[in-house]
Amino acid sequence: MGPSQNQIAKFVCPECNNPLVKDREIKIGILLECPSCGTEIEVVSVNPLKLAPLEEEK
Repeated sequence: MGPSQNQIAKFVCPECNNPLVKDREIKIGILLECPSCGTEIEVVSVNPLKLAPLEEEK
């Protein structure tokens, strides 16, 4: 058997430290939203997993 297509990513929101779990593929550039604080989070690296709050344009 090959690697599983359904990987689970566990991480914390960089703004509120709420633990989050995603059961979909995580790729660089994907935007996620924290259900606790509403912060949009961008995946900036996958190995190791690094996240950053999305900066709003002013």
